[in-house]
Amino acid sequence: MTAPQKLGVAPFIHKNNIMYVPADIFSILVGYDVAITEQSITITEHTKA
Repeated sequence: MTAPQKLGVAPFIHKNNIMYVPADIFSILVGYDVAITEQSITITEHTKA
């Protein structure tokens, strides 16, 4: 990553000290596949063919 990326919202820390980040950050930072549907978010390791 050589330039800032748009993720829609900024990460934030909740009052219970848990950090919330957009799911797509996993794709950008570690190359995982991210699938977002109305009912779920699935984050899996990218499989090489």
